[in-house]
Amino acid sequence: SCLKTLILSENKSYDYMEKIYNKDKEISDKLKKEEQKNKDSKNETTKSKNEIKLNFLKDKLDNFVDDIKRNIDETNTLVDDFLKIVPYSQFEDKILYMKLKGDFLRYKTKYYKYKEDRDRCVNQCEKCYTEAIELAKKNKVNLNSPILLATQLNYAVFLYEVKYDKENSVSFLTTVLSSVNTTQNDKECLNIIKTMKENIFIWG
Repeated sequence: SCLKTLILSENKSYDYMEKIYNKDKEISDKLKKEEQKNKDSKNETTKSKNEIKLNFLKDKLDNFVDDIKRNIDETNTLVDDFLKIVPYSQFEDKILYMKLKGDFLRYKTKYYKYKEDRDRCVNQCEKCYTEAIELAKKNKVNLNSPILLATQLNYAVFLYEVKYDKENSVSFLTTVLSSVNTTQNDKECLNIIKTMKENIFIWG
């Protein structure tokens, strides 16, 4: 049941975080518009009203970001609890949990104001992905395993989007693709491989 819960969480996480990102962008855009209005306005009364709106939107955005961080922390606490009870022999389950934790930490890196806090989160995120990939290598997981491929794909996304390391993200995916069977029939696996190829094309 733990594995089922995490798989459901993983399937929903991308849609959920996309909605979160869009909502955050919507509030941020409103905030920018109000700031511009306030800057352009020469009427003191209008400026005062705009400042009230600005403060309201700033508070709303801060509260929204705090909610995101709290929800991610609660989810990762749940993942850590699962990791403690999963036997080592079920290493693919462990890889899935570590990947999911890395995914949520990757989302969380977008919402830090201070570099030191963001860097700490980035390091934690990278550790989750690299340890999951190393666990797969140590246990000789099938290179076409969808769980392993998804972990490798998301690690490459982390390198590109969070660490701004285009060269290593492309190089990493290219190495992965050189080792997998791109002609096999597993639909999930083929979809991940397709996404990898698309990312290499876009990033390159």
